[in-house]
Amino acid sequence: MSNFRISIGGAQLLVMAFGPCSELPEGWSLKSLQRQSDVINGQHPVAQAVGELLGQINVHEALAPNVAPASGYITAAENLTDRIYLGESCLLRNQSLPADGVYVGKKQAFVMSAAGCPVIIATASDQCVIAHASRDSLIDRRAVIGNPSREHLSVVHAIVAEFGKRRLPPASIDMVMLFAIAAEKFEHSMYHPIYGDYNHRLVQLVNNRWPGGVVYKDGSSFLDLEQIFVGQAREAGVSAVGAMGSLVSYPHLVQTCVGEDAGRRNLIVVRRDT
Repeated sequence: MSNFRISIGGAQLLVMAFGPCSELPEGWSLKSLQRQSDVINGQHPVAQAVGELLGQINVHEALAPNVAPASGYITAAENLTDRIYLGESCLLRNQSLPADGVYVGKKQAFVMSAAGCPVIIATASDQCVIAHASRDSLIDRRAVIGNPSREHLSVVHAIVAEFGKRRLPPASIDMVMLFAIAAEKFEHSMYHPIYGDYNHRLVQLVNNRWPGGVVYKDGSSFLDLEQIFVGQAREAGVSAVGAMGSLVSYPHLVQTCVGEDAGRRNLIVVRRDT
């Protein structure tokens, strides 16, 4: 387990990350925890562990949007309509609403399971959005081939647009990315027998839009999600942006969703205090 406190804009937050453990050898996947009925007779290993954790850190409402589709969409807490009671705490979900991020109020927490996917914390005035930021959240897959599937290319642009709806301009926003997969572990070879053509288009897009987002080594190409994130935020007019605490600093956490770590998940919890 890793935990630290961080100040972003006017918000104070507690950040916690948990890797697989002896009680949960496959980790903290929330996939099978969508509704109260999933906790059968009070039994669900992940539900029990999450409930105990939330109780220990005095969180009564934890927001866990459906991040798996990497939708690039930001929602409000009231749209997470499925309430799962875990002791004194409540997990708010909505499987039918894909959303990478959510507005988080004071004393609430954002919760997600992840395997190499970073989290973004963004604040402006008294507003706070916390979001999942996988590769496909940062770059719409279909936009890479010229057929966009959503309004915003990146969840970063979606966050900026959401704040804009509340008359909070980019200059008022602070953004930080945490727990990104290390670039050297995120190969996107342009010579891959199946994905080579797509990877080539992806690399071209990143190089054109966010220079520095591709790292080259030993004849192959690797994505640097931290640099892509910073480039996107600056492109959108956000100057107070940074990335810290990549997964290379936390070897006990799952680093990627492929290879020996396939199927294993970390749990990321961000509690907003002010």
